[in-house]
Amino acid sequence: MATGLATLRYIRETGLAEHAARVGECLRQGLGKLLAAYPFLAEVRGRGLMIGVEVIDSTRCDRLGRFPGDGELARRIQRACFDLGLIVELGGRGGAVVRVSTPAHSAGLGGRRSHRHIRRRVCRDGLIRKQRPWLGRR
Repeated sequence: MATGLATLRYIRETGLAEHAARVGECLRQGLGKLLAAYPFLAEVRGRGLMIGVEVIDSTRCDRLGRFPGDGELARRIQRACFDLGLIVELGGRGGAVVRVSTPAHSAGLGGRRSHRHIRRRVCRDGLIRKQRPWLGRR
């Protein structure tokens, strides 16, 4: 019980929750900028330091006009991020949501670095061009 109280005191005294909200918002904004440029990224969601971006197949839709998730492309994004040293998880239906978790101790750099890695390696470097040549050109 004493350990738990000490942990809660530390979180409150250091402003860790507020810091997580600021860094998470930085990451959300960075990933949000990618949505307009890359049609295979559909939505950014999450709170604090756990942010996800949904990956879709923008070349087809179901009978209701919705784009299906693209788990295969999400796995390729995950691998490309891993090759850069950025560990991301997959979640959502069919593993089509790339979840980015930034270290709690980062001073905002983790959020910026995470979305820059995704933008540079995944959206610009040719990983996507192999699948859809009209995407990823900058």
